[in-house]
Amino acid sequence: MKDDFFCGRVYQLDKQGLSAASIAKETNSDARTVIRIKKANFRTHPRMSTTTPKLMARRRALRRLATRKTKKGHRVFPTYPSSSTLRMALFKTTGELLSCRTIQRELHSAGLRCYSRPKVPTRGASERAARSKFAKQIRSMTKKDIQRIVFSDESWITTNECTSKVQWCASRSDVAPLERKSRWNVPSVLIFAAVGHNYKSELIMLPSKREVDGELRVFRLDAQSYVRRCLQKIAPSLKNKIFQQDGARSHVAKSTLAYLKKKQIEVLPNWPGYSPDLSPIEYVWKDLQSGIGQHCPLTLEELMSTAKKVWKELDQGVINAHVAHFSSMIREMK
Repeated sequence: MKDDFFCGRVYQLDKQGLSAASIAKETNSDARTVIRIKKANFRTHPRMSTTTPKLMARRRALRRLATRKTKKGHRVFPTYPSSSTLRMALFKTTGELLSCRTIQRELHSAGLRCYSRPKVPTRGASERAARSKFAKQIRSMTKKDIQRIVFSDESWITTNECTSKVQWCASRSDVAPLERKSRWNVPSVLIFAAVGHNYKSELIMLPSKREVDGELRVFRLDAQSYVRRCLQKIAPSLKNKIFQQDGARSHVAKSTLAYLKKKQIEVLPNWPGYSPDLSPIEYVWKDLQSGIGQHCPLTLEELMSTAKKVWKELDQGVINAHVAHFSSMIREMK
């Protein structure tokens, strides 16, 4: 039987009312072939599969190896994550030593694809239980009380180029690489802020270094600095609010909690560890860094002035949407 193109040509000529002999002459074939194609409704026979039992057994073995997981403590991770580890595992299992490229083809044939593993906090049983308890606590609150929550945190901003993670261009050689330097090698600033429903505090800049005994050292945000540089500036605006902070040492220090109690600031209790995904301010930081990237500051002065400008221009409606997303996540948690 001929291929699909030949069958399509026979179909066109048949539609024109030509006989089998005329079609055979036009297509340089014989009339019996044309008659068989017409009886088969102008379709070719399905191709026979070339997959042998040996190939099927190999793909089943690779699929079993690729989906195998190892558990150690609270961690669960793939035993053979890459094609090179799967290659050696298959060799130990079946004695068949193949190239990595062949392994990749067989994995594709087995219905598997290679994906980037997302970076997420690894949570043990105690952390998962704390998240579940916290979700129940929030679900018991009224919508009005949830809108009183103010989320706070610190973050680093740098002059690293972060205009966009993607680029459309004609070829791979035209792609401009992203700048990736350690924040200690480029101008950088530690910032603090708090956001909530219809609430946005001022953006507080913290130094990257400080002088200790006549020597410049990396700035560490201890409890004393946290209270003096951050909380004292936003405390007046936290009246009738519920203040959220994570479990950093400077946040849960006795002196910090004593200051919050003295100022009669209600603190959101039982915030679970390893849960940056729950805090809306993490999404606000992304919006801030994206806005800073559009200006591409080169110096520390440009970075600080740009950050303040972008922070001032952040739409409160977008912040409210991030806060509403927090409520949605809590409802979906088990």
